[in-house]
Amino acid sequence: MTCIDYHKESKRIYLLKDGALSVFNIRPELITRIKLDFSFSLLEKITFFKYSEKEQSFEIVGRDGKKVCYFKFDLNGKVVSEKILSASTKDLLLRLNDHNIIEQVYFNTQFSYQPDCIFFENNKEFLHINLLDLCENEEKDWIDYEYIESLKSTNQPYQLAFIAVHVTYGVQGVKVFQIVPSSQLELKYEMDDLELKGAFHHLAFNTTGEKFTLLLYERDHNLTDYFSICEYSVKASGKSERIHKTRHGYWSFGQVHTHYITDNILGIVRNSDIIIFDLTNSTTIEIIPRDLNSAWYIDFNIIIYQSDSKMIVLEY
Repeated sequence: MTCIDYHKESKRIYLLKDGALSVFNIRPELITRIKLDFSFSLLEKITFFKYSEKEQSFEIVGRDGKKVCYFKFDLNGKVVSEKILSASTKDLLLRLNDHNIIEQVYFNTQFSYQPDCIFFENNKEFLHINLLDLCENEEKDWIDYEYIESLKSTNQPYQLAFIAVHVTYGVQGVKVFQIVPSSQLELKYEMDDLELKGAFHHLAFNTTGEKFTLLLYERDHNLTDYFSICEYSVKASGKSERIHKTRHGYWSFGQVHTHYITDNILGIVRNSDIIIFDLTNSTTIEIIPRDLNSAWYIDFNIIIYQSDSKMIVLEY
């Protein structure tokens, strides 16, 4: 299991691999390597990894088969804190960071038909709620939804968003909720689509949280798979502002991930490459090959990936 984190202020890269934490500068050159006093074989999967320069420590969250566990390490590689976050691997786990931005700690699958979501702050649970229950609306013909996916932060404090789908009725859309002072969730925006052919996946928001993109998975008459990129604004009506048709496939590329690199450039991570797409000119800037199923990191203004087992850093 390999994970990458990046700290913007210090421009340092943190690589968790082979039971050790390696620290690199932006070039990237190795600064130090810390051997961890921990058996990672106890975990089936690591779902969250973050280094805190303020506390000089790092955290991981992982699944051991029956439960979801949290571990905090010091710079000697020792576990200084551990906790069971959930006794169920079906729960969705989110937390507020130091800037009150919601971070996804654990989401077991791409889809969730029982989205029981637990919110944490300073490792203390403050809200446990079913996200589908929040979406019920008797004024709509379909009333509720069947599942959610692509649970994300909007990059604004206390806000989260996700795709909600009712396959039987043929509706799919996006919901944005905000945590209010009473520690409940309040609907801030919603969009429902009944017209577009294809399926929405991979929600991503720009820096201000005012715009977002969705990938629309489609197939042509030859059953060749491809996706379109749909742009929306939370300040406008539910109609898409632009739809960018591409010939990029998705079926044989594993789990896809999207993230804005700038407000005009979208990064689309597939299992063997990264597509850099210009939203202004509706063109693919480049397709960057990467090692198959290797670790990567993408955020605003930076991409970190592995090619020929070497770490590559691209700044924008």
